[in-house]
Amino acid sequence: MRIKGEFRSGMHRRILLTPAVAAITLAVLSACGGGGDGSTAATPASQAAKSTLQGTAASGAFMANALVTVYDADGKVVGSNAADSNGHFEFDVSAFRAPFAVVATGSSGGDQLTYVSVLATKPANGSATVNVTPLTTAVAALLVGGNPLDLTKASVLGSKASSAQVQQIVGLLRSVLANVTSDAGLDPTAFDPISTPLSKQGEGADSVLDVIRVTLTTSGAKLTSTGAVITDNNAAHEVLLTPDSLASPPSALPKPEVKTNAATFEGIRAALQACFALDPAARADGASVLGACSTAFSSDYLNNSYTARDDLFALLAASDMKGARFEAPVVLFNSTNTQNQATALVRLPFVRTDKSTDHLTRVVTNRAPGGWQLTGNQRKYEAAVTRRISKVTELNPQSAQGIVSRYESSLRLLLNPARGLGVNVQLVRVTGPGLPNAGVILSRSRVCGSFNNLVIQNLAGSLTYATDDPVLPNQTINNSGQSSSTVVLAATAIDSSQAVKWSELSSGGNTYLSAALSDSAIESLPAHGRYKFEVWNRNVDTSYKTSLAAADDTFYVTSSGSVLTPSVLARQTWNSIDAGSLDFVTTGGSKTAAQSGTRISWTQNAETVDRALAFGSLQSAVPLPERVLIQGLPVARSARSDTVSATNSGSSALTPCSTAVFPAFGLAGDQRTVEIRSTTADDTQKFVRIVGTVR
Repeated sequence: MRIKGEFRSGMHRRILLTPAVAAITLAVLSACGGGGDGSTAATPASQAAKSTLQGTAASGAFMANALVTVYDADGKVVGSNAADSNGHFEFDVSAFRAPFAVVATGSSGGDQLTYVSVLATKPANGSATVNVTPLTTAVAALLVGGNPLDLTKASVLGSKASSAQVQQIVGLLRSVLANVTSDAGLDPTAFDPISTPLSKQGEGADSVLDVIRVTLTTSGAKLTSTGAVITDNNAAHEVLLTPDSLASPPSALPKPEVKTNAATFEGIRAALQACFALDPAARADGASVLGACSTAFSSDYLNNSYTARDDLFALLAASDMKGARFEAPVVLFNSTNTQNQATALVRLPFVRTDKSTDHLTRVVTNRAPGGWQLTGNQRKYEAAVTRRISKVTELNPQSAQGIVSRYESSLRLLLNPARGLGVNVQLVRVTGPGLPNAGVILSRSRVCGSFNNLVIQNLAGSLTYATDDPVLPNQTINNSGQSSSTVVLAATAIDSSQAVKWSELSSGGNTYLSAALSDSAIESLPAHGRYKFEVWNRNVDTSYKTSLAAADDTFYVTSSGSVLTPSVLARQTWNSIDAGSLDFVTTGGSKTAAQSGTRISWTQNAETVDRALAFGSLQSAVPLPERVLIQGLPVARSARSDTVSATNSGSSALTPCSTAVFPAFGLAGDQRTVEIRSTTADDTQKFVRIVGTVR
């Protein structure tokens, strides 16, 4: 289970740390030298009564060696210690005042995660159990009506964490989880996410953590049950909790329909473990997966049009994967396929021998009599709906017009026209949660850099160009001069004293909805939204059709998690682009002439950067602006810079790009961006983008 903020997920180290956590770390180091015995104040030896705080840090899996830090009502650091191999910790709080906030940061399921808990009252003589889990973090978020780490501030802890306040929130979760806890063999009237002991991994209270996933929201949390079978966009398996829920509690989540957990997929985990015990040459050759590795995948494995060898070749060929330890699988959701076989989207975490962590996210299928197998999504298209979050810095802001630096939440719509059945495609209409009801039309693009993706042609669901199109008004769409495959849903200013004006925004290869979604609208989107892709193909000779009837094909894509609201993105830790990379986007700088490429360097403060990107737009070009959007090749985990080149790029409309350049940057309206991408613990793509615009 994960706190979060596509099927073809990348493999990247995941870190969920916030600026507040960085401050916590500094406070701990100065107060306790980074360690200690759990107390910073001496307790007289003659004192008979001893009060201790003990518990377990867990995400479902116990968090071995998690760093646990305790704060008291006066803002003092009680102590900071590593939990044991079972995530257990204990602190002497005899000399400190309640309430207490407890923060655990550590590795679980291949990811670095941070959870928060609270103890309202100090035991007079004895020990109190305080677990630190995703559910206790939900309690903390509901107590403060926002960022759970605010409980580490003495003023917030003292005013928000009385015994009555905590028990109100615990009672709310007890009610919402009653069917789940009863199914786990617990007394639903007595369950307490903070104090019910986590005695055995995968059983009792810990099994509840396996079933319930938590997403932090603007003022609370969303709970999603993995025990449901996802078939459509019905949200009965999830519940949104805010402070208002105390007065009007939502219905309880249903009893789990299915009971898949880490043990269900142990055979797949063990097969992957055996595969990566081998040298790279023994795992795969130029055509197929070899030997012991072949037993890890079904014989007909297909994921977004890729065979097992092609889908995972970078991993199979990696020398640093030898000896990687695959940890307990994590269930994201359960579903069924068109053959009515049970399927699940499962995260398969691993730890390399150098201690770096990563994971795969893939579909597994229950095929009788062979049982669960790693099959991939069996899709003959490379397609996905990917959640994206961005920190956008405007180098040339116009505050009065609402063009300011901001956080953005988006959906990226992918269909690769260079893979599988995608090579036949002319147009695609995508409909689903968060998108316009009429649908989003994707087409081939003349823009250099678009070779591997269709672009957004319109948000009206129309298969024809607009009436005012300067080239082919009202004609059937063949290709486009657009560069965006991302729909921006909402944004909020980084500086809270400023305001975003939605209609004025533009930022590189992105398309903005006609009206931004509110936080509540985003929070109401299903965690696992189901998106319909309707496909219209070109003629057999690859020429474009001039009229289109019914779609030639239809398929569905399910997203792997919840969309985050822009207002929670300030809680994230962000990588940063170095100042030396900004000349490319600086008006009046030394690189305003057309450029064949640009070098982007970065400082890694959060998740591992996997790609760099650059965009250029010449607005004065006739009849349409000239655009180039280039995504660099994947970079090594140790990389801190990359050169993004427009030369020899390609377009999905197969326009010549061998001599492509980023256009000149000197006339009003011209725009450039530099960007870096990483991926969070829940497979949300995370961008840092710097925008330069000639005003």
